[in-house]
Amino acid sequence: AVSFWSYVWAGGAIRKVGNIEDSRDLSIGQVAVAGAWSGVPLAAIFGPTDRIKCLMQVDNSGKYRNFMDCLAKTYHDGGLRSVFRGTGSCVLRDVPGNAAYFGTYECIKRWSCQLEGLEQASTVGTLFAGGCAGVANWIVGMYHDVDLLPSRLSGRSLRRC
Repeated sequence: AVSFWSYVWAGGAIRKVGNIEDSRDLSIGQVAVAGAWSGVPLAAIFGPTDRIKCLMQVDNSGKYRNFMDCLAKTYHDGGLRSVFRGTGSCVLRDVPGNAAYFGTYECIKRWSCQLEGLEQASTVGTLFAGGCAGVANWIVGMYHDVDLLPSRLSGRSLRRC
């Protein structure tokens, strides 16, 4: 929901700056830029979530009882800096991944409308566009193991922070 909300917000800002009345008049590049923007708040949520998840996964001592306990202890031991460790790598993954997702979705959806001669995409066209968009997101997000960075950085012990 955060990704789609921030995408709509960024698309609205692009329309306002460019004096564009309808979101259907945005270019594919403008859609991709709005999609890229949507990766920033997404990373702000996923970064700390990944950090806590990774700390719990490598905890062999039973130090953490649950997610909230781990979050509280991580904050207590290292402050917000420790909680947000690895978030920058999430931005490196999510910003280009979301640009690819939203740009691909809009491109395929428009193409399917032209191909089918429809004003709005059919169910099949929408599903196909969504599938292609998901693939594009993961191809870009997984490029050169960028997806491993958040896990590796987030899983570092507090002694190395």
